[in-house]
Parts: sequence; C-alpha cells; structure tokens
Amino acid sequence: MSIEDKVLKFLRENPESKPREIADYLGISYSLVRAILYRLRDRGLVARGVHGYIATTSRESKLESAINEDYEDRYLESRRTIRPEVGVSGAYSLSTKLRELENKVDKLSRRIIKLESAVNSLSDDIGKVRDRLSKIEKELQIFSYSLKKIFIKNHADPFLKELKRRKLMTVLEAKNIVGGALENYIKRGLAKIISSYVVDADFYNEFSKKFPLKAKDVEALGEEEKKLLTLMVEEGMAYLSSNKEYRIV
Repeated sequence: MSIEDKVLKFLRENPESKPREIADYLGISYSLVRAILYRLRDRGLVARGVHGYIATTSRESKLESAINEDYEDRYLESRRTIRPEVGVSGAYSLSTKLRELENKVDKLSRRIIKLESAVNSLSDDIGKVRDRLSKIEKELQIFSYSLKKIFIKNHADPFLKELKRRKLMTVLEAKNIVGGALENYIKRGLAKIISSYVVDADFYNEFSKKFPLKAKDVEALGEEEKKLLTLMVEEGMAYLSSNKEYRIV
C-alpha cells in the first residue's frame, strides 16, 4: 500500500483529521503529509472540512466509471469502422500491437510498484534517523539542564528563587523584580515567556515530559501545571488530539 493510500485510508476512518494527526499516526514527517494532501486535493480525492481533511471517495469511483464507459464506447466504435478489406493479416497485426501494448503497461505497472516500495523503504529510513536525532536532542537537553542547575546552585538569585517557588508569574510581576534584566534570563535558558507569563525553565521541561498527556489525567495536575497547559494550548504550543490526549506541536 502506497503512502497516499495509507493517508486516504486514515481519512476514511478518521474524517476531519489534521495533518499533524495523520503524520503522528503513520509515523511520517509533517511536511510529507502536507505535500500528499495537496496532491490528493488537486486530484479531488480529499477536501478541507470544518476542522481538518476528509476523503472524497465518491468522486474517484465516478471518474473511474466514466473512463471505463468512454473506453468501451471508443472500442465498439473502432470495431464498427474497421474496413472489411483489412482482412486476416490486418487483424493479426492489430492483435500483435495490442499484446505489445499490454506488455508495456504490465512492465510499467511493475516499475511503479517497485518505486512505491522504494519510497516506503526510504520513509522508514527517514523515520529511524528522526528517532536517533530525537534521542540525541533529549540527551543534550539533559546535559544542558544539569549545567543550569549547577549554575543556579552556585549563583543564588532572588528572582530565580521566587520563580522556582511559584513556577510561573506574569511578565509584569517579573519586570517589577528584575526590570530590564528579564531578557538575560530568557537568553540564558533559565526562564521562558509563554503568552503574558514567565515560566521557570526546569518546571516547563519537567512538565513537557508528561506529553502525550491524556485528557482524563488533566484533573490530577497541580494548579500551576493546569495553568501552563492552558497557556501552551492558547499559544499553539500544544493541542488536543481526537479529544483524547494533549500533544506538543
């Protein structure tokens, strides 16, 4: 089954799906899904719905039927217009050419199948590379967090102590404490600005590890975590997938 067929199958089973949801389910890149959707939409096989994309299989079946009917009509018309004087030798020559054409079509079909197989294999390889890069990125993040903790431990800072105690505060509150120096904390990776709030970097990173976060588990979160989740959704940093779980973009 080609990647386009897999996308169509997913949309038939999960209408109104977003490109990110399709990419996560099939384990392929977001940009590849968008390119496939554009091609399918140009061919009339998918369309934009209210919340996402939907498959439009009816058009495909109608088009296929119309092509078959047109081919039948042309074939019958050609049979009626063949002159009697063509004879046995002419009919044999036509039959030979038809067989040659069928053989060419069969070879082309086999090449297409091999090409689809190669594309699928390449997609698998890309997925493996993406997984390896993700692991390396996580290891680098852990190392970076360790360095930040050592720095904080050896350089006591009233603002950081307060931010770690509260976990997040409004930008106005933060500026009242540190003034224009707030930007330095952001550049050093000690804090993040999300919407109109300043969030402790360690608190944000620890909370990010809980994703994907099931919707039913939200009630068990602390007040600061609930607030952070709300801010992330508002800023497009996270989204609710199929009303089942929250995922980071």
